[in-house]
Amino acid sequence: MSRFQQVTNWLIKAVWQVDNPVLLMVNIAPAQCMQLMKTASKPSVSRLHHRNLFADGRRYQLEAITDGFRMTTTHKIWWQRRRSAFSAVMNGIFSPFGENLFQLRLQTHIRLFYFLDIFLLPAFMTSLLIYTPWHPLVIVAFSLSLFGLSWRGHRLNVALEA
Repeated sequence: MSRFQQVTNWLIKAVWQVDNPVLLMVNIAPAQCMQLMKTASKPSVSRLHHRNLFADGRRYQLEAITDGFRMTTTHKIWWQRRRSAFSAVMNGIFSPFGENLFQLRLQTHIRLFYFLDIFLLPAFMTSLLIYTPWHPLVIVAFSLSLFGLSWRGHRLNVALEA
């Protein structure tokens, strides 16, 4: 593997992916697994043991794709009457592994528009900081810390939703 590929893989893992991919073995058909997940993704009195999954008004949306599913999460914003936009996307891919045994690969990544949102507020604040009569190194340090804190906050939010 070349040095460029190593750096590219590291950047994708550090910036785009939330966690390492997870591999699960399931012994039911993908259609049955999807039906179970759709049932479990809706809150119900009969499933009170899953109440931690629905804390803070969290809701799960499942979308079927060709080999598996795509799952997103929204939550209720307490000061508004609307739900949040989703920031993390989990892709699940089913592949046959044996007789009546399937491999489910779960991979979570940050949503592209949510990733671009990382740069909006720090870029605006940096444009204001440029015109202050401070030493340029102080301005650069503040700007880099703003970008770093914004990236870290967004990343932690995505990890919480994933």
